[in-house]
Order: sequence, then structure tokens, then C-alpha cells
Amino acid sequence: MRLETIKIGRIVNAHGIRGEVRVQPDGQDPAFLTQFQTFYLDGAPVTPTANHVHKSLVLMKFPGVDDMNAALALKGKNLYIRRADAKLPEGACFDAELLGMTVCDAATGETLISKPMEDASDFAIIPPTYGDGMIFVGLKNGRVQAFRADTLESLWVYTDPLGGQSNSPITYSDGCVYVGFWRGESGAANFVCLTADDEKPNRKTEPKIPLWSCTNDGGFYWAGAYANDKYVMVTTDDGYSGYSHNTGKLLIFDKRTGELTDSKTTYTGDLRSNVAYDKASGRIFFTSKGGAMYSEIVGADGKIDRSASKTVALGGMSTSTPVVCNGRAYVGVAGTGGQFTPYGGHHIAVIDLTDWKVAYTAQTQGYP
Repeated sequence: MRLETIKIGRIVNAHGIRGEVRVQPDGQDPAFLTQFQTFYLDGAPVTPTANHVHKSLVLMKFPGVDDMNAALALKGKNLYIRRADAKLPEGACFDAELLGMTVCDAATGETLISKPMEDASDFAIIPPTYGDGMIFVGLKNGRVQAFRADTLESLWVYTDPLGGQSNSPITYSDGCVYVGFWRGESGAANFVCLTADDEKPNRKTEPKIPLWSCTNDGGFYWAGAYANDKYVMVTTDDGYSGYSHNTGKLLIFDKRTGELTDSKTTYTGDLRSNVAYDKASGRIFFTSKGGAMYSEIVGADGKIDRSASKTVALGGMSTSTPVVCNGRAYVGVAGTGGQFTPYGGHHIAVIDLTDWKVAYTAQTQGYP
């Protein structure tokens, strides 16, 4: 359901003494809010004179709001945008537009089944995950809901004790679900392993208890895990605002017990891509907002072979999951003209995995 206006954030406090306000995004990356010129406050259009990211928040300055008292008077108010002003990837939508699951005929588009979800999907960019006749959906407030794929009957709902945004793709492997959450640039958030079993068939929204979990400062944002027959591998945010800290992590877990078999903490910036595996080379690949593609080899013992580590500078930040084919990796890279600016230098980097250098680039209109 496409709406006319979308709630984009909430004013949570004043910032300083000159009338700036702190805006908590409503599930979006803070940088997403900076692309808009006009917002709606109490139903009236307003154009901020300042609009920039501050840690996990956005700082805005509105005309006529010139001191702390005036800014405090706006505390608790919601900000909206016109839906038509928002440019999302094809097929994506906002939380408020996706509050239910629908099964459609692939040939005709006819709606076959439609059932409500327990909550809206977080930012609605992450698609549902299918596994063994079930569908798993990340919801707002650190929740995951499971459905039967054929009937959309609800099976269970997991609510994480730390909460957060469910912005990471859900990985299903051998009867288990692996997913991480995010609670701000430095907030502690969990990565969990859940059994997919419907342990109480008579309860449609039964609570779930993780088989195991791991807490990380900075959490997991757009970080989809890779699971093989023994281990699950996932990357993390760096725990800071900005993208210059060498504290992004690669974590390797025993997929059944949750034992941390190895970790590496030398990657620059937030690691916000899926971990991709290439069978031909036996390597995993991922990217960073610090502007690099990384590749590692994880042995049969769950240890990282540090002598085989590779880093390729991309010339711009990336949250793109590498696609590896025929000895080359294909990665989307943001240009220097602004993440949401059309033709701002965005491109696809094609990397030769023989010499580990960028072979060539192809310009794109938006950030791929």
C-alpha cells in the first residue's frame, strides 16, 4: 500500500543552545534523511536550514527555532516526508507500507493469500528468507516472525532482549535461523541463532529463546551471515561514528554451539554487506564503509588464515555484497558526490582476483 506521507523520524531532544534538534530516524540510516529538502511538522511543510548526521541521529535546524527553549518545545514531535519525494531501490518500500505477508501468483500477480504480521518490517529493504517450507521476516524492535510458506500461518515470534533494528538479511541453514540487530553506531546489539522448529503448534506467536547469542558494540547492520556445514561467519559495525576506525570485525562461530572459533578486528569502518562465499577459490568476500573489499580464507578448523588475507581499495565506501564469477569480483561503490546524489561518481568496480586490483569501473546513476 503506497502512502501519501511517511513518518521518517522523531524529534527526541534539543541539541546545544542555538535551536538545533536531534532527530531519531524511524528505521532508516541517518544519512537517508539528509537527502530531503522539505519535511512536514504538525502537517505544515518546513525546510531545515541545517540537516546533517550526528552519530546515529540527525541534527536539524528549522526556521524560527533559534534557541534551546524553542527546540525543546518540538521534543516528541514526528517528522514526515512526501512519499513521492523518496527514492528507494526498485521493489523496496517503507515500514508503514508493509504490515503483512502476501502470496501472489508469479505468472498473473493475483493475490492468493494475505496475512498480517506482528509488526512492520524494519526499513523494508531486507526481503523475507525462505527455508524448508517456512518464511522468516525481520520486524521492527528486534523481532523475527516465522510463517508457513504455503498458508502464511504464523509459527513463532522472536523478540530480542536488547531490541534494535532488524536490518540484516536472515540466514537459514540446517534448521536454524541466524540474524543480527542494530541499536545505533555504538549501541550493543545481538547476533542470534534460533531453531526454526515450531515447538508449540497450538500457539501462533510463541516466544523463542535463542540457542546461542553474541553481543557486539556497534551491532550488525545489513550484515548477512554465511553458513557452511560447520561454521557461521558474520561481520559487524565498527562501534563508532565515521568510517575511519579499524575496529570492524569478522566473527566465526561454531554454528551449533555458538563457540567463537576465531575473530579478526583490523577492518576499517562499518562492515555492512553480506559475507559472500566463492566455491572456486574457497574464499569469503565482504566490503566496508571505509572503502575496501576484503577477502579471507577460513579453514576446516574455523580459523582465519591470516597469511592469505586480501584487501582491495575501492576509492569510496561500499555496502555492496561482492558477486564473484570467473576470477573477478563485482562491487558497488559510492561516489564522492554524496551517497544519495544522482551521478555522484557512483560505480561498479570490477576486481581482478589474480592481481587483486581494480580492472575497470562502470558508472551508475545511483549508489549501487
